[in-house]
Amino acid sequence: GMATYYLMTGKTLPYSQESMVTLGCISCKEPGDADMQNNVDDYFDEDEIVEMCEELYAEAGKCETNLGNQYPNENACNYIEGIKIVRQDGQVIRKAMVNSTVNKVIGGIAVSLLLLGAYVSHLKGRLDRAKVNINDEITY
Repeated sequence: GMATYYLMTGKTLPYSQESMVTLGCISCKEPGDADMQNNVDDYFDEDEIVEMCEELYAEAGKCETNLGNQYPNENACNYIEGIKIVRQDGQVIRKAMVNSTVNKVIGGIAVSLLLLGAYVSHLKGRLDRAKVNINDEITY
């Protein structure tokens, strides 16, 4: 980790004390001044949205089921429903997902392994007793 990096380079590991990802928001509104535009082509398009935000939105998963669009994009509806993200007072909360089928399968596997272990122990005991009887017969 950090200590190994320091020993090998003599420098501290970059971003080991602070995150390289900021939690602040970035504005998607294009600045009015053409000199402030990073992409010259973006300044001349008809919208007022930064090209980076347009591209992010185009690639993002969407669930536009109830928006009234003629052709709604519903490709990510199952994923969004599956992770159960809910906003309350600006907080993002993930609800615990309970899947009874998965719990039943895990429980069944656990019980099966327990029974298998008991059966193996029973067979080992029978083999050990059989070896004792064979040795007793040979010595007579």
